[in-house]
Amino acid sequence: MPKRSLIFVFFITAVLFIAGIYYIFSLRFSVGDVYPHYSSLRSAPLGSKIFFESLSDIPGNTVMRDHSTSLTWEGGKDKTLFILGFKTGFKYSSLENPGEANNEIFSNLFLSGTRVVISLYPANLTLGPLSINYKPDEAADKKKEKKENKKQDKKEKKEEEKKPDYSFFKKWGFKIKTVDEGEMLTADLNTDQGSADLPAAIKMYSYFYFTDLDDAWDVIYTIKNRPVIISRKYMAGTVILCADSYLFSNEAMVTDRYPSLLSWLVGPADKIYFDESHFGIQNDTGIIDLAYKYRLHGMLLALIIVAGLYIWKNAAHFVPPADDDNGKSNGIKAERDHLDGLVSLLQRHVPVNDLVSTCISEWEKTAVKEKAFVRPDQPSAEELESVADVRGKPFLIYNSICKKLMERKRI
Repeated sequence: MPKRSLIFVFFITAVLFIAGIYYIFSLRFSVGDVYPHYSSLRSAPLGSKIFFESLSDIPGNTVMRDHSTSLTWEGGKDKTLFILGFKTGFKYSSLENPGEANNEIFSNLFLSGTRVVISLYPANLTLGPLSINYKPDEAADKKKEKKENKKQDKKEKKEEEKKPDYSFFKKWGFKIKTVDEGEMLTADLNTDQGSADLPAAIKMYSYFYFTDLDDAWDVIYTIKNRPVIISRKYMAGTVILCADSYLFSNEAMVTDRYPSLLSWLVGPADKIYFDESHFGIQNDTGIIDLAYKYRLHGMLLALIIVAGLYIWKNAAHFVPPADDDNGKSNGIKAERDHLDGLVSLLQRHVPVNDLVSTCISEWEKTAVKEKAFVRPDQPSAEELESVADVRGKPFLIYNSICKKLMERKRI
């Protein structure tokens, strides 16, 4: 098969392969199951994309996703932040130990009057450090047993006392506990604290419930007299905690939808944000982002053209290469030196059978001209010719002549 045909077949195969990979990934992203549970980008049953798009369709609403590592927008009374599927290992750390930076972010949000809605991730999956809040006494005892040096324990305790406490459990005044076996149950509206516009009962999973609540909390829904949705004013803002994220899932939007409850959770805000960074979906600034920001499209195009020319230069020769077969058949070499030239000259003008006799005759001429350098016992040309008459290969004749010339007659 010609080279052009092979290149064409390879090109078509590569295009089909890339198109197949793109089609497979487009199917996964269209379904949305590549995104984490309760993400507003996930269109599977455990996503919250329907809730996000429903709010976007309401006239006057501005609904956005936040992918930044730290909040890039300013809070306000007209803004609501949804943090769905809340668990450890994200930018807000955990409710127990959010850190100084995240504590400052939340403080600024509440000072500006932002409404923050946090729903917890189901307890049937690993939650990490959040679990230490359920049985703090046992966890503390285990840590004390592992410590061997009492002096180091005292130093560590002193250092911990010096550090500021940013725990949201203490600031907001609540704790989280779990049940032994979570299941789908009916949560009843607390008529003392809840609004009359809210549904009297809703379906929720009973993995978590809130306890040790501060007096500022309003209990909205309970399961078996255990608070599962609570709300309170904090600074100038509002914080709402939901013990489960099922209410916001795509599945609930189809089978168990509660528009009045969702509307109450959104509040009066017309600017709604869904935090995606705690799922690990973040916008990290890279080379392409910087090139787009500083309008380096032309430079990028030039680099692609230069790279293409370099590949073309190494793949195709502008000057046709020498035909090695023709060179070998004519006895011509691409690189020759003076010794190769002498050998070629002798091969063309001196037959193989006359090679030895020609060498002897040339030697005789040299020896006659330079008699001062000839030994008295130097053999004659006739003697050398007699040696050359010995049948054998040329190198054997040559060795015999050299041996004859090196012999010395005894005195």
